[in-house]
Amino acid sequence: MKIDFFLNDEKIEVEAEVEESLFSILRKSGIKSVKNGCQKGTCASCVVLLDGKPVPSCSVKLCAVQGAKVTTLEGFAGTSDYADIAGGFRKAKIRPCQFCSAARILCVHELLERNWRPSKEECEEFADSIHCACTEKGAFMDAIIYATALRHARLGKRRS
Repeated sequence: MKIDFFLNDEKIEVEAEVEESLFSILRKSGIKSVKNGCQKGTCASCVVLLDGKPVPSCSVKLCAVQGAKVTTLEGFAGTSDYADIAGGFRKAKIRPCQFCSAARILCVHELLERNWRPSKEECEEFADSIHCACTEKGAFMDAIIYATALRHARLGKRRS
């Protein structure tokens, strides 16, 4: 079956089996930011943005992305939002591992898109949602707060 979708803002067409996962196609396409973790959609090592929402690519059947916009960490890395989030991570002195970095970055992006000024409770709940021991929870929460401040500064908004 042929599937058309946008991968990192480029329209592509792939030939795939009906039950093939988005993860499988991304890896075949040379995308390295999606990692082979649990293959059950719970570990977050294969997270991508599907029409702006973070999803585990291993649990998305390719037929579900017909006409959709898929953004991987590779495609997101050149954006101003990425620069804000990466700056927040640097300021908090965290460096996520290769297995969770895409999930942390893309999920922080979605959090900031959804909520201009996330509360401490929202940051804490969010920090609890990514299960990787490479980054201490408090430092990750700080990174979210720093990224929010950088985003506000870039977009001309002041923190109060």
